[in-house]
Amino acid sequence: MPQEDPIKLWQHLHGASVHFALALALVSVAFDIGSKLFGKKEWRTVGFWSLVVAVVLSVPAIVSGLWGQLGWFKADPWVTEPAEHLFRHRNFALGGSIVLLLLLLWRSATSDFGVARSTWDRKAGQTYIIYLIVALLAAVAMGYTGYLGGYVARGY
Repeated sequence: MPQEDPIKLWQHLHGASVHFALALALVSVAFDIGSKLFGKKEWRTVGFWSLVVAVVLSVPAIVSGLWGQLGWFKADPWVTEPAEHLFRHRNFALGGSIVLLLLLLWRSATSDFGVARSTWDRKAGQTYIIYLIVALLAAVAMGYTGYLGGYVARGY
């Protein structure tokens, strides 16, 4: 039987880490779309580094969420009714984070730390648009994850 965690450490870790990852995923997409709309190539660098930090910060967000859900380290597991919100929240979080990681790997392979190579620029009409669509879908999934988090944490 798990022991009660009097300070609810995992809840604090999850709440502190998840908001930065979500916000930076949205910032990354915003700067990348802005770079395409306004022709500001340097905005892609901001989008790239925002994506890097979002992916890095998604690790403690996921670990602390699983910590609470599964009751790791003798933590009192978070139980909500209905449990479907918890599972949907977890699945969207994992899926969105994996897509963000894949986008980062794709982008790292095709650019030098966010500064576009000439091949990226030549294919900007195709590759970059596909990247932006997938990145926008990942950001929407992360936003929906946050929305579901309200159900998990508050039960409404």
